[in-house]
Amino acid sequence: MIPDRSNEDYSIEQYRTKLQKELSKYSVNQNVLEAFARIPRHVFIDTFYLPRPAKGQTPQWVQLSPQMNETEWLEAVYRDEPVVTQIAADGHASSSSSKPSVMAAMLEELHVQPGQKVLEIGTGTGWNAVLLAELTSDPALVTTIDIDEDLVYRATQRICASGGDGMTILVGDGREGYAPNAPYDRIIATGSYPFVPFAWIDQLAPGGLLVVNVKTWYVSMMLIICRDMDTGEVYGKILDNLQGEFMRLHGGEGVDHRLDRSLYPREPIFPIIEETWDYEYFHPDLLTNEHFKFFVWLRFPQMYAYRIGRKNQSIAFYYLHDLQSGKRLQFNMVGKPDIRGDKDLWNDLQNSIDHYHALNYPTCEDFCLHFTETEQYFEYIGIRWPIAKR
Repeated sequence: MIPDRSNEDYSIEQYRTKLQKELSKYSVNQNVLEAFARIPRHVFIDTFYLPRPAKGQTPQWVQLSPQMNETEWLEAVYRDEPVVTQIAADGHASSSSSKPSVMAAMLEELHVQPGQKVLEIGTGTGWNAVLLAELTSDPALVTTIDIDEDLVYRATQRICASGGDGMTILVGDGREGYAPNAPYDRIIATGSYPFVPFAWIDQLAPGGLLVVNVKTWYVSMMLIICRDMDTGEVYGKILDNLQGEFMRLHGGEGVDHRLDRSLYPREPIFPIIEETWDYEYFHPDLLTNEHFKFFVWLRFPQMYAYRIGRKNQSIAFYYLHDLQSGKRLQFNMVGKPDIRGDKDLWNDLQNSIDHYHALNYPTCEDFCLHFTETEQYFEYIGIRWPIAKR
């Protein structure tokens, strides 16, 4: 068991109590709430970075540490917000401590029980790994892996200082899981990927559960996946009650954040496809509707959206860019609304709109995710949409 840490400074205890009350809104699992109560967040976070307004594509950051301003540092650490803990050479965030309420909700969905073997993808600060050790009642049952050697080194020190001796802590490509300790009763990924890596499915034990954020340039969804105890069938669904996004997993090459904004000008482009935009057929609200976006993604897995807003936060221009074909559409809402860009892409999108209408506007949660030895696909009323093949 992780040792009790009830003898904290009173000022720190106030912040921790405030966060506990916030977490109780998102989790009713007493074991999860007690784990958060016993494992303080500030032990795993030293220096971190807060965003500040910046022009251009590269974000700007303000560094904060307990040595600089302990009160401000504690206030930020114990807010129910993600905390950026590492900045890459390109100026973008490369690691963070996840939003506590999202962590709590994921752990609740995972239903970790004492004695279960757990794999965590994305060690980060090490906080979640120690929470998992608390829930399993034995750090030796937890395996955690991260691609960043420096992160793993620092996390290992914190984990071991917090009672995590015996935990398997690895540097490696989390997308491959860790077969030597498989099978796992529970797998949790605190990094995102465009589909569920097949290695995780291979390493999931009968009756096992997996919680993961599937995220592309266009859509993001939290999934829970189960391997049937009797048949071995693997299936999953989208969690409509859990909203969260994580940084993308990679094999050590980092993530390319570059975006050529010249592809998305702040003025109308030609040719005009539809001079009169039929709102009854395709209302602008559909562009940002999560259920419709999911449906479009099933047809266009490489779709990307770019929005240009007005000062009042409304949309001026909205772009859909199929990165696979290179074709673009511009939805112009300045002056008289119209639709411009590639005619073929618009025809294909209209087919999706027609199909969406014909199916009576299904929601994301209406679809079930299935896995075979070689494929994973979403299914709705007998229709399949493949999203990945081995």
